[in-house]
Amino acid sequence: MSNNAIKCIGCGAMFQTLDPNQPGYIDPKLLEEEREVLLCKRCFRLKHYNEAPEVTLSSDAFRKTIGRIAEEDALIVNIIDLFDFSGSMISGLNRIVGNDDIILVANKRDLLPKAVKNEKIERWLRQMVKEYGFNVLDVVIVSAEKGHGVDDLMASIETHRKGRNVYMVGCTNVGKSTLINRIIRTFTPQQQNLITVSQYPGTTLDFIEIPLTQDAALIDTPGIVNEHQYAHYVSKDTLKRMLPKKEIKAKVYQLNPRQTLFIAGLARFDFIKGKRSSFVCYFSN
Repeated sequence: MSNNAIKCIGCGAMFQTLDPNQPGYIDPKLLEEEREVLLCKRCFRLKHYNEAPEVTLSSDAFRKTIGRIAEEDALIVNIIDLFDFSGSMISGLNRIVGNDDIILVANKRDLLPKAVKNEKIERWLRQMVKEYGFNVLDVVIVSAEKGHGVDDLMASIETHRKGRNVYMVGCTNVGKSTLINRIIRTFTPQQQNLITVSQYPGTTLDFIEIPLTQDAALIDTPGIVNEHQYAHYVSKDTLKRMLPKKEIKAKVYQLNPRQTLFIAGLARFDFIKGKRSSFVCYFSN
């Protein structure tokens, strides 16, 4: 038995009752109970136990899902992680979204030192976007966790949407689902169902639509995989510890020539030659 009409509100996967190792698995008894809010087994474990049962989404299925974006005249909101700019920028974004308009949203502002002004961050972002070879209609700096900048984002979306659907795209772990849930709580409180959020890559498995008007929707999409991101090389426990949860503080180290800084088991910095010097580092506390 399978249910081909209902999607999991948490990850967007179509419910099925056949294979616990595939996206959307749900106990058949839950479907029979006709509950108002249903979560697949994976989203339930994530939400209540912070566990991520493995599911497989083939690369072909992923490309087919993401490829639907370029077929539509839509507004694209591309979310990047300020704490991991190079790891969260999508170099082939134009191939994914076609000629659609783009708003760049820089998330996790709360992790950067308050002394760094938003104006400086925005100038740097606009310069970097040009180097990646695409244009954006606007740049908005937000903290999905704290709610900062979300009003500015929604104002920008309303200015540029022009009746179109809005697709939220971004690499894994940029805080896309957290941002969408913040928008739901703030601007569409009648929509009680929230998207599953976790620090594990690949939480969202298919499109999830949140109505904006009768004719248009805000659409969450599966996280795009940048294979060079650390998130895909470390264990889940390590990932949990290396991702910062609060404002990062500068750590200063005095090094002599031929000394090395080891940053946990993740990176090393070698001071080859020169006078004894101070090195300022920013990473998770």
